[in-house]
Amino acid sequence: MKPPYEDSRLRPWRIQKMRELLPALQEMVAEMQLVPDRFEARLKRVHPENRESAVNLLQYLVLRQHDLRGIQRELAGLGLSSLGRAEAGVMESFRAVIRLINTALAATDGSPQPADIPNSDPAFLQPPCGSTRLAENTAQLLGPPQPHRNTRIMVTMPPEAAHDLALLTSLLESGMDVARINCAHDQPEDWLRMTQNLTEASRKTGKSCRVMTDLAGPKIRTAEVPAEVPVLKIRPERDALGRVTLPARIRLLPASGTDTHTDSDESHPALVLDDDALRSLKPGDTLHLRDTRGARRKLLLVPDQEGSLFGLSHKTIYAAPGMRLTSERNDQLAIPVKAVLNPDPAVVVKPGDLLEIALHPQKSASASASASASVTARIGCSLPEAFRNALPGAPVWFDDGKIGGIIEEISEGKVLVRIRQARPTGTKLRADKGINLPQTAIQVSALTEKDLADLPWIQRHADLVALSFVNQAEDVQHLMDVMEASAPGAEHPPSF
Repeated sequence: MKPPYEDSRLRPWRIQKMRELLPALQEMVAEMQLVPDRFEARLKRVHPENRESAVNLLQYLVLRQHDLRGIQRELAGLGLSSLGRAEAGVMESFRAVIRLINTALAATDGSPQPADIPNSDPAFLQPPCGSTRLAENTAQLLGPPQPHRNTRIMVTMPPEAAHDLALLTSLLESGMDVARINCAHDQPEDWLRMTQNLTEASRKTGKSCRVMTDLAGPKIRTAEVPAEVPVLKIRPERDALGRVTLPARIRLLPASGTDTHTDSDESHPALVLDDDALRSLKPGDTLHLRDTRGARRKLLLVPDQEGSLFGLSHKTIYAAPGMRLTSERNDQLAIPVKAVLNPDPAVVVKPGDLLEIALHPQKSASASASASASVTARIGCSLPEAFRNALPGAPVWFDDGKIGGIIEEISEGKVLVRIRQARPTGTKLRADKGINLPQTAIQVSALTEKDLADLPWIQRHADLVALSFVNQAEDVQHLMDVMEASAPGAEHPPSF
């Protein structure tokens, strides 16, 4: 059978396509050949045994800066490699495709085949070698593969793993290869019990398992949201026909000792009253009020198991500070509401809203406008220095992407974000939710004081250590230097 390029029925369009693709492929190769010189300073810091892999990785990163989809479609249409799996040896994969095209073109017009593209650096990784090295490194880090699969299964340890040996035994029998301990949660004594249980479970099952500890790292999160709000809508539960199935339950709290930065109750809104006035009220009393709309409402007072008072209402109430309660038993007693507390502290933002991120600790958060009339809501940030290099136009995401926006303005102590991504009816943004700045260079140390305190335990008990929020190579080097300084000459867990 003749090779495809000798088939006269296919020759015209195939040969034309090859001639069109060849310059683009050669240009890619020429760019990748410059990698050793472009990154000479960084490559000098790489161990000689890893130079080939480092060069290949850099070439792959250069390659991924280009959109190759058009070239890949054309190559696949010609029956050639589409370079979709070139990661194991980027340069050699390109050279192989160019070699095939040159062979076909030379056979078509009878011209001598061009000389093969020389390697400007002997460190170019060959695909078979790259795949083998990947398998070896994976086994060294994560343990040998299972007979029926090459992937490894990593399981994050829940708190129950510290005292539930049966759980770990079950996980090992189900195929767990790596147990991940999240150092952002629990304490070293809990982690120790987890590793002890894992050792016992491994002994019982005969199955090995690596331990990976994930350092907590710096956390860029929303700051605490005060429970106190200017206006709160309190409504009873109703069925589909609008009939009340459960009255609104409003807790009455004394002004002394009430923390407006914590939930007033797990599920109930609260009115904060003067201590003496609250002591004058008793279960069974009925309180009258006019809410913010002027609507007349009544509250029937009932006790809970701890003796605190709750007011029950079968109608919706818009409550606000300054609203007055009068007792049916003593109509001369007018009790002002000093504060209104939301049981679910959060700021609510909609597309188009302007959210102010306050960078000073004293500016916490508010569910409504700040001093600027155009600002819809304000919230604080746990790591203000994360915004040090932020620029207008940069994206900001909150709560795992539930809310997103664009930085509109940066000034002393605050960042204004125009919300682009949120529910049309509004999305709640609560405290301790992640803030992500994907296009901003965040210059904070990847190792926190907590991480440094956790590392001695990790070096004694873990097989692997994962470093969160790595921004530059120096972050990894810092971790390695700290581990080496704490135990010179000792074998340390691999870090990644």
